[in-house]
Amino acid sequence: MVINIGAVKSGNWDLIENEIEAIVQAAQNHVVKVILEVALLTSEEIRHACRCAKRAGAQFVKTSTGFGRS
Repeated sequence: MVINIGAVKSGNWDLIENEIEAIVQAAQNHVVKVILEVALLTSEEIRHACRCAKRAGAQFVKTSTGFGRS
């Protein structure tokens, strides 16, 4: 899944964590990877997003889809 960039930029961390958790639950024990598009985020947003992904139960965090600006 690609993280909700709009929610990150607005600081809506509860929404982000809830979205990731819902996808983890829907995946029914399949691996969930959270993609961050780090070129669009600050260092603090990246750290906070990683914490959200961990708390929500995602197994991996990836830096980019390769389609964002570099």
